[in-house]
Amino acid sequence: MTDMFNVRHQWFTETILGDGGHCPCCDRWGKQYRRGINTTMANGMVWLAQQTVPCGEWIDVPKTAGRDVLATNQFTTMRWWKMCERHIDIEDTERKHSGLWRITDLGARWVRGEVAVPRYVWTYNNEVKAIEGPDVFIGDIVEGFSYPEIMSAAYNAHPDA
Repeated sequence: MTDMFNVRHQWFTETILGDGGHCPCCDRWGKQYRRGINTTMANGMVWLAQQTVPCGEWIDVPKTAGRDVLATNQFTTMRWWKMCERHIDIEDTERKHSGLWRITDLGARWVRGEVAVPRYVWTYNNEVKAIEGPDVFIGDIVEGFSYPEIMSAAYNAHPDA
């Protein structure tokens, strides 16, 4: 093993997996984060599911989402569980992202309460490095969750919005 490999390995195991820190070479901050599914993420997925019936349609989130979804933008982190995906716009080099999102089959099934997913992911450098349970259904996250109710026009996850 090379000295650079050893230094990098030591920095990763002691710093990135610990409290985080700045790279001694480029000064970039690095840390591995544990992310857990929360109510705001789940409600964002509910909103996305309501917009993408039938499943698979791209939704222009900045143009269609209410302020409750846009203020937190939490549903986008559900991409780490492969429940939604961002459209990659290879033609527009001016913008970082297109703003288009869609729910995946797994995301739609999770919102319907058909499947459970691990509650936590560990991310580093915007990539999932590990997955950790327990497995959770949407009803474990959102108290009193009812799929038929959320798909009706009467559902309002954020009454004060």
